Amino acid sequence: MDNLGLPRALTRLLPATLCWLGCNTPEAVAPPAPTPAEPVSTTPTSLGTEGAAGWEGAARGYESDGPMGPAGERGERPGGQRPGGRPGMGQAGMGGREAGGPGGRGPGAGQDGVAPGGPPGGRPGGTRPGGGPPGGGMGGGSGVSPLQIVYNNSRAVVRTTDGALVTAWTDRGQSLIRRTGADGKSTETTVAASGGASVAIESDGGDLLVAAWTSGTPTGMNAMVSTDGGRSWSAPARIPTGSGPSQPTLRVWRSGTQVAAVAAWHEGGRGGPTQVYSSSLSGGAWSAAQRIDTGTAEAAFPSVGGKGDTTWILWRDNRSGGRELWSATRTGTTGAFTGERATGLQGMDPSLCVDGAGTLHLGFHKMQQVWYAQSADGGSVWGAPVQLDGSGLFARMLCGASSDRLAVVWEDMLQNGNQMDDANKTLGLAVSTDRGRSFRDLDPIQRKVSQILPSAFLGADGTIDLFWVDKASTQLQVQSVRPW
Repeated sequence: MDNLGLPRALTRLLPATLCWLGCNTPEAVAPPAPTPAEPVSTTPTSLGTEGAAGWEGAARGYESDGPMGPAGERGERPGGQRPGGRPGMGQAGMGGREAGGPGGRGPGAGQDGVAPGGPPGGRPGGTRPGGGPPGGGMGGGSGVSPLQIVYNNSRAVVRTTDGALVTAWTDRGQSLIRRTGADGKSTETTVAASGGASVAIESDGGDLLVAAWTSGTPTGMNAMVSTDGGRSWSAPARIPTGSGPSQPTLRVWRSGTQVAAVAAWHEGGRGGPTQVYSSSLSGGAWSAAQRIDTGTAEAAFPSVGGKGDTTWILWRDNRSGGRELWSATRTGTTGAFTGERATGLQGMDPSLCVDGAGTLHLGFHKMQQVWYAQSADGGSVWGAPVQLDGSGLFARMLCGASSDRLAVVWEDMLQNGNQMDDANKTLGLAVSTDRGRSFRDLDPIQRKVSQILPSAFLGADGTIDLFWVDKASTQLQVQSVRPW
């Protein structure tokens, strides 16, 4: 998550008919939990490129007129992964703090295209079929995918009370929200036609939704609200930010008869450390940005959670010389966050949720291991962290309507914690039925994938909806699991 360069999508998510299969049930983490029923899972949705886009054939091709640019500097993941002719992407390393440098421009004309324009469209009716003629350059090889869903401290999938699945993603600069009903019919909302960087959604557990996205020049942030489960949305409203805000992390709830929401993000980092900010929706308008951290070192990647009118923001902070997790809180729909304090936990990319009893639950990673911790007193004192199974990154913490049910979802690295080995990853899932006293590890998709940045939602009925990127098949995928 220190990788500030964001991937983007080659395809768009399409609805699909789901079928059923069983999932493995590994042993519980001590103390032992009662043996649960065999979990039930759907197979992942895995569909082709939408006909309207395809790869745009000769109109886009690969637009290459030279060799591949060099790798970006200081990133563990090489930059310059798109063909030469355009500057390389210069994507930041997964553990690096700085973006990679730009790839060099190829000095001469590229060879004749040797890769096809793209696969056939994944559904009929596209305005331009996929499968165009070869592009004009060498082809993308293992280039950076144009796919993007938000990181683990934000959310990209929710389910409404009528069973509709609402997902959000960005495809080649176009930010999209799709609502797929229980009948398989979909409606799609384009929130940014171009220049979109990230789009996040959140719900109150029912039909009240908020969506926020970054886009524009200079980069800013916009948001909109739905009170009917994503069937309709309010007009976009600007969230006041500085230059270059990160993806938003969100919370939305009803305070009496009013809709209230909080967005948090970090910004800065060019010539100085990043800082954490928030804005609140109250009375139909978003407030001026408020800085949350007060340190002089880097503060980044906030996560928001809450119960009733009380909201917590938790973030990674380097003011003590290490990657510590800090928090602040507020009761009410407006005003300052106070009580800034160190949690005593060290780690990265925190994901916070609050259960119905008001207990704070936190997922994070440290040294490429996934950890869980909780606080029963509003964040004043945190219990000792518990390491979950396997090597992984980007833990997403999930609290259900039942205070007993918890889940953690993450990107699981199968081969000695090698985060660069995309051929040996899967989606990790651990569940608890005793408020986090023990966890049971599952293998929800039962296969290897080149998957990044899983998002998830735990519904009131206990269904966990998983949403992730599979770089190998260049597709967004969804899957539902009932592990209890």
